[in-house]
Amino acid sequence: MTGAASEPMQDTERPDPFTIPGTDTLRNHFNLSGEALDRLERLHTQIRQEQPLDKPEISVAGFKAIHRHLLETVYPWAGDIRTSHTLTKGDASFLPGRFVPDALTRQFDLLKSERNLKGLAPEAFAERAAFHIREINYIRFGKATAGPSASSFVSSRDKPVMICGSTESMPRRGWMQAARAGRRRILGP
Repeated sequence: MTGAASEPMQDTERPDPFTIPGTDTLRNHFNLSGEALDRLERLHTQIRQEQPLDKPEISVAGFKAIHRHLLETVYPWAGDIRTSHTLTKGDASFLPGRFVPDALTRQFDLLKSERNLKGLAPEAFAERAAFHIREINYIRFGKATAGPSASSFVSSRDKPVMICGSTESMPRRGWMQAARAGRRRILGP
């Protein structure tokens, strides 16, 4: 994705539909917060990765279906696209919500223009898959972990394949650096 967008104003007028009102805690089916919610999300994501999912199309709709499949047991809004609020995690910030729908569409259009990475040699596939995972991680269309959804979605040959079973195997710092690199590509320095 190319082209810098202007820095958005914070969306503080409306409550964040993904969080429990008056808190930064993500709305969830268990009314958990903090480390307990993080552990539950990781556990449910690992379990759901093992459960069958019809072959999703490589598109925004397919990506939403994967996100919903992985996280619907934890979050009532799993698979919904974030269109408001700026998401931050630690010292990293992700694409402001108002840019998410267009950025996600552009990312999948780019992936489609690359024939969904079909036919690439292993090294080229790994390079392009890493690029697309980084960009989708930065976009963060929802507020929960985008990493497993993005890694579940990358295509090799004729079907989506899991290229990393869990973001737990990737250092947190690596995901945050990837998010910052994606931000610079989309919004500029």
